[in-house]
Amino acid sequence: MRPVPWDRRPFHLFLGRTEKTVRIPEAAWKAEELPGGRRHVVEEGKLRIERTVRFAEDGKGLVLDLKAEGVPADDNFLVLSGASGVELTGDEPPFAFTEILGGKPMIHSFASLKQARETGGRPYASAVELGAADRVARFGLFGRTFCLALTDLPPVSKLFVDVYRAQREDVGETDEAETWMELVAKDGAYEGSFTLRWMPQAEAAASFPASQTRTGRIHVLEDDTFRVVFTDRGAAIREMWLKRFSTVAGEAPSEATWIPILNAGTPEGERALTLVADGHGTDLAHDIWDMAPSEDGRSILFTITAPDGWKFSKRVSLPGKDRYDLGVEIGVEAAPGATASQVLAGLVGPSGSYIVDSYRGIIGAEHPAVFVLDRDGEDESGAIEKLQKEILEKAYPEERRGTFRAVGTRGAYFVCALVSEDARNAVTSAIGKWIQLDRALPRADREPPTRDSMLGRVGLALPLEGGRATQAFRLYAGPNESSALRELEIGGSVNFGWFGSIGRALMWLMKTLERLVGSFGIAIMLMTVIVRALLFPVSYKTQLSMQRYGKRIQRIKPLLDEIQKKYEKDPQRMNQERMRVMKEHGVGLPLGCLTIFLQIPIWYALFQALRVEFALRHQPFLWAEDLAMPDKLFGLPIWPHGFNLLPILMLVLWVLQQKLAPPPGSTDDPQVRMQMKMMKFMPYVFFFMLYNYAAALALYMCVSSVWTIAESKLVRRAIARLG
Repeated sequence: MRPVPWDRRPFHLFLGRTEKTVRIPEAAWKAEELPGGRRHVVEEGKLRIERTVRFAEDGKGLVLDLKAEGVPADDNFLVLSGASGVELTGDEPPFAFTEILGGKPMIHSFASLKQARETGGRPYASAVELGAADRVARFGLFGRTFCLALTDLPPVSKLFVDVYRAQREDVGETDEAETWMELVAKDGAYEGSFTLRWMPQAEAAASFPASQTRTGRIHVLEDDTFRVVFTDRGAAIREMWLKRFSTVAGEAPSEATWIPILNAGTPEGERALTLVADGHGTDLAHDIWDMAPSEDGRSILFTITAPDGWKFSKRVSLPGKDRYDLGVEIGVEAAPGATASQVLAGLVGPSGSYIVDSYRGIIGAEHPAVFVLDRDGEDESGAIEKLQKEILEKAYPEERRGTFRAVGTRGAYFVCALVSEDARNAVTSAIGKWIQLDRALPRADREPPTRDSMLGRVGLALPLEGGRATQAFRLYAGPNESSALRELEIGGSVNFGWFGSIGRALMWLMKTLERLVGSFGIAIMLMTVIVRALLFPVSYKTQLSMQRYGKRIQRIKPLLDEIQKKYEKDPQRMNQERMRVMKEHGVGLPLGCLTIFLQIPIWYALFQALRVEFALRHQPFLWAEDLAMPDKLFGLPIWPHGFNLLPILMLVLWVLQQKLAPPPGSTDDPQVRMQMKMMKFMPYVFFFMLYNYAAALALYMCVSSVWTIAESKLVRRAIARLG
C-alpha cells in the first residue's frame, strides 16, 4: 500500500447528498492526541462529528469510533472510506471482496472492476445494497502481498468498490482500488465503531475460495497450424499463434517468427471467447471455470455453475488439416424450476488481434479494421483510427434475426473472425470497438510501440428448449486467402475497394499464371502483357484519332482564328461558334485520354488489391525480397524508405515514353494543350505517390511502359501512311 491521496485515505469522511458527496476539508478537522490514538473533531453550526482512531488491542489493525450529531436534513447520509491504495498492476491478480455474515464472499478481480469503471457509465465500479438485517463480516482488498479489510462492521446501507488513477513519484500513474461505505444518519445522528485489519497475503488466502483468488491456470491446444493458450479465468483465449507463416520475409516459420494472431496483452474480461451473462450472481468473464481437455488433446471443455443454479459451458476444438477455423460451441442449462424462455448473453470474438504488421509501413497500406458481415451481403467496417472515437455497432431485431454472418478484425494480410454456424442464429447485435492492450507491442514499420488493438463482440438472445440452449460458431484466424474465406462465406471481409471485381479478376489471373510459370514476378509481367493486349485496339484507335483530329483542325484553322479574334471578349460565344464550325466541317472531338481513363480503374484496382493480396506476401523477384513491399535495394542514412530501384525505372520509362510518343497533329487546340500539360507532370506525381508502394505495382507499371513504347512505333508507322 502506497501513500494515498488525502480524500481517499482509510477513514476519510464525506457528507452524503442525493446528488453528490461533499468533502469535509482536511483543514476543518481539529486534532487531539490521545493515549494510543488520536481524535479529530469538526464543528460547523449544529453539526459536530467526532472521529477517534486508535490501535486495535492485538496491534493488527486500527479502530475507528465515529460519532455524528446535527447532520443537516439534506445531508441524509455519511460516506466513509475503508481500504484504499492497493495497486491494480502486476501479474498476481488483486481482488476486492465483500462477505455478509452467513454468506460466501463476493469477489471482484481488479481487472473486472477496472473494466466496469471504464465501460459501465456509472460513478463507481461495483455496489452492494444491504438490508436492515445484513451484517458485513469482511469488506476490503486482497492484494499481492497483503490483505486490508474492514471487519465486524456496524449497520451500513451500501458498500462501494471503485478504482482510480494515482500519480506516484517513483512509478508514474498507477491503477489503484478503494472501498467506501454509506452510513445512514437517522434523525441527524450516527454512532458506530469500525476495525480496519491487515494481514499477509498467505495468511489471508486460506480464508478465501482458492479457485477464485488464484491466478488463472493455462492450457494449450496445439497442432501444426495453431498454438492456442487458454486460461480458466474467464475461460478465454489468452494468446494465439499462427505457426504456418513467418513475420520475416525469407525466413522459415519458427517460434520466434510465428504470427501472433491474438496477443497475450489483451485485458482480462476482453479476451477472445469471453462469455458474459448478467443476473446469475457470478461474473463469467472473470471467474474461474472448470477446465477439461479431451484425451486426444484437440479440444477443451469449460464449465461453470452460477450461484443461482444456471450452468454454462464452452467447448473449443482445433480444426482439421489445412484449415484455420476453430470450432466453438456455447451451451446454457437453466436452473431447476427456472421459467425463462431465453437467456441473454454476450460472446467476445477476436480481441487483441494481430495489427502490428510490417506492411503498415507502405504507402496506402490497409489500416487495421473491425468488420461486420451479414448473410445478405451487407457489410460494415471501421478502421482503428475511427474506432478510437466511436463504436461500430449493428443491431439485429427479431425480424432480421439470423442475417448476421460474422464479426472480425483484419490487418494487412490476416483476418480473425467469429463466424456463425447456425442459419437461425441468436445474435441480437454485433459490436466492434477499439481497446488498449496491457503492454505495448513493437512495430516492424519503424513506428513507436503501440497498445492499440480491436475487439469484436456479439450479443445473444439464446432461446431455451427444454431448459437448454446451444449456439455454434467458428473462430477463423488465418490469412485473407480468398478460397478459405469463401468456404466460410466471409469473402467480404477483405476490402478490394471501389473496383473490387476488377481487382479480384486481376489477382485470379496473376495466380493462375504463377501456377504455370512458378514465379509471381514473371506472372505479373505476363498479366501486364495480357491486359495491355486487350486494351491495344482502343489505345491504337485513340492515338490515330488524335492525329486525325489534329490534321482536320489544321484545315479549318483560319476559320477558328477568325472566330477567336471576333469573340475574344465573349468566351462562351466563342466556344459555341468553334463547335458550330467544327460540326459543319465534320471535325468531331478526339478520343484523347480514353486509354488512360480506361487504365485508371485497372491501376486503382491493382493499388487496392496489392494491399491485401496474401499470395504476394514474402514472394521474392530479382533483387526484391518481397513483392508486397518496396523493392529496397539498399538503405540510405538520410532517407527512411531506402533506395527503391523499380519506381526510379518506372519514372525513367514514363519520361522516355512521353518523348517517343507520336506528337499530336495540332498544338493550337486548347484541349490538346491542356492534355499535354497534364501528361507532362503525371509521371512525377505518380513517382512520388508510389515510391514507397508494393514492388509488384511498380513492376506492372514498368512492363506497361515498355509495351507503350513498342506500341508507339506501330502508331508512328500508321501515321506515316495517313499522309
